[in-house]
Amino acid sequence: MKNMIKYYYGLDIDTIIEKDNNYKLIIDGTNYLLSRCNKIDLLNILKYIDKYNFHTIVNTIGNDITIPINSYDYVLLKLKKTYKKISIEDIYDFNFPLYIKNDSINRWISLWSSHIDYIEYQMNELSNKYPILAKYVYYYIGLTETAIEFLKTIDNNSYEYIAHRRINSDMTLVDLYNPVNLVIDSKVRDISEYYKNMFFNNDDPNIINEIKESIRYFNESELKLFLARMLYPTYFFDIYDDILEHDLSDDRLHNIINKSDEYEILLKELYMSIKKATPIENIEWLIQLR
Repeated sequence: MKNMIKYYYGLDIDTIIEKDNNYKLIIDGTNYLLSRCNKIDLLNILKYIDKYNFHTIVNTIGNDITIPINSYDYVLLKLKKTYKKISIEDIYDFNFPLYIKNDSINRWISLWSSHIDYIEYQMNELSNKYPILAKYVYYYIGLTETAIEFLKTIDNNSYEYIAHRRINSDMTLVDLYNPVNLVIDSKVRDISEYYKNMFFNNDDPNIINEIKESIRYFNESELKLFLARMLYPTYFFDIYDDILEHDLSDDRLHNIINKSDEYEILLKELYMSIKKATPIENIEWLIQLR
């Protein structure tokens, strides 16, 4: 790796640590990250972030933004942030509107519909191999269908923002400001994904009050988009995809399955709170929960 960095960048590495397919580097006492990326996606996102304070991309001697390593593209980043674990306040501070009309409703409906169609097809073939998945997958498909139908009732009046493919409570500021992780989507994406991750991975009895406090400055359409995103069970489908991709045991799902009743209560409280703030379509099964 040291020879490769010298060849492509003309830089001498002091220290190198590999973690999760990325490489933490120290060069002349400065922190760098060699981060795996999709070059096309990275080029697309760079059009939006040049004026913001993300990590600096270091071009190669040949003036390219990536180098090839084991059939993957990697980008070298000079870090502007530390490896401090993120908080919800850090997500608030990560606030980059693009003033482009938001189209998350159409994107989400298309993506979520295609995903559950494919999952139903997979389960027809794999139900015997993954009995826990087969038993519970249609519950989470049902949540997705609720989210999709709810999205169809929303008149979206918000902007696109710079957001993240996936965000979780274990991320650091280095991850948060890594351009490799960025997408263009709704303002609500990161906050909803953070709270879903927090709910299923941490015991916080006050989380619903934290959520209500977090979203009180959302406009009408953002409140509804947030509820739709909270209904959508990313936490289940991420594990589902990981199980099938790496042929893992489906007993990894027990934690989220065991907390499904509690999560329904959270969804009802959130729904009723938003319903008080703005006219909203009825979701009968949430209303009837006890």
